[in-house]
Amino acid sequence: MRLPGEYSIARLAKKDAQAVSSLEAECFPTCFGPAQYAAILDAGENAPLRVFGLFAPNGKEGESLAAYVSFALHPAAGEVEIHNIATRAGHRRRGCAEKLLRLVLAAAAALNLEKVLLEVSSGNAPALALYKSLGFTLKGRRKGYYAQSGEDALLLERPLCFLP
Repeated sequence: MRLPGEYSIARLAKKDAQAVSSLEAECFPTCFGPAQYAAILDAGENAPLRVFGLFAPNGKEGESLAAYVSFALHPAAGEVEIHNIATRAGHRRRGCAEKLLRLVLAAAAALNLEKVLLEVSSGNAPALALYKSLGFTLKGRRKGYYAQSGEDALLLERPLCFLP
């Protein structure tokens, strides 16, 4: 990974609702607003949905959140589902998303979960390359799933028997 050592990772809290909503709006055509994220981030330590952020040093006010990942733990099913991962434009191609994905993989493995699931647009070549490099494989396709672009949603899975 090419991630500079000055970046830090932390679980996001209610105070981060505006920042994560803003970053999500920058990266996705549909997104949660600050109030929705405030409720998610205020759900407590044992909530199944987790959101972690990667913070850049000396970021502009409101823009120090360089990337985030949201995921849900499903221990009874032996899996974790990644909901979103996004990186602010000025921080892409630096290993931010990979760092966050490895955090999720390590957390899931520590909980003895068996697999990680996610969905990605078929046209998102950078994300697909990253997921492939981390051992994700295609398990399904939803034709024309994304209304805005008409692109397919690819369902990817990665077993947790090893970490590359």
